[in-house]
Amino acid sequence: MSFAHPVACGIQALMPCSSSFLNVNDLNAFVKQYNGNVEDLGHEIYQLKRLLERTDQKTKFPLLGMLDLALFLEPYKMRLLKCTDYCVLLWCCL
Repeated sequence: MSFAHPVACGIQALMPCSSSFLNVNDLNAFVKQYNGNVEDLGHEIYQLKRLLERTDQKTKFPLLGMLDLALFLEPYKMRLLKCTDYCVLLWCCL
């Protein structure tokens, strides 16, 4: 597998408008590329999905792109540290 493929999958998995948004398998491929902790990320993705479900009901803040996701994660960065870090890292890859 080339380096570009996991990065592209990771970018898609963190784009709210993508059909693979928060897809754990796509994110795992990216995280493994950078020797990240797949288990921790899996827990954070689960929590992020729950947070997004709850937040969608309370606000009309649309997540259209990765920057919107990064801004949404900002208040939760200490609890969702891995998600925030990988979102910033992927933003740099663009």
